[in-house]
Amino acid sequence: MNKDINIIKGKNIGETWMKYLNTVFNNCNQYFDGDNKIFEVENLVLEIEENSENDSILEKYADKHIIELYMKKMQTTEIVEELNASYGMRIFDQLGVDQYQWVLKRLRDKPETKAAAISLLLPDDPGPRIPCLDILDFKIRENILYTKAFFRSQNVLRAYGNLKSMFWVSTKLADDLGVRMGSMVIFVSNAHYEEYEAIKVKKLLEDYDNDQ
Repeated sequence: MNKDINIIKGKNIGETWMKYLNTVFNNCNQYFDGDNKIFEVENLVLEIEENSENDSILEKYADKHIIELYMKKMQTTEIVEELNASYGMRIFDQLGVDQYQWVLKRLRDKPETKAAAISLLLPDDPGPRIPCLDILDFKIRENILYTKAFFRSQNVLRAYGNLKSMFWVSTKLADDLGVRMGSMVIFVSNAHYEEYEAIKVKKLLEDYDNDQ
């Protein structure tokens, strides 16, 4: 089992995602999640400089329906049926608490605070799906908002959907605070793709490689 920490840096979501796919594809170990065979890498750190408006890699290789679904999952407090989940419910109405407003007030009242974090995971979590994204943490330094996040698990093939929607939250927060948007650093405990997705992952990487 490879315990090395894989650090992946990119200028934008698309570049980071392709490097992420490549790292998992070339370093994965085989495991089973129930009866499903998965290919997995542990201990990854993604650092993304910005959410480019014109991300040519996402334009060409990302599934726009996946982006729409993941944006909806982040923005709505209703369960998104196709994903059987809502991060928006956990951010904006977690046990009756609007965590976004709580973080916004905390950063307004004390911009240097080290304790402006949103937890999506609950003790004895009722689901319907246990969130893969567990923590969103925000820091303001020199009038720039930096975002940190932790995933217990992430499907690397669809990761761009998560990344786009997380940047939506961070950009909204930066705008509400009147500060500049900084980089995003994401800690992923276990990244994976499933056996039925292996051909698609391989083709994506080959097509991207041929375009370079």
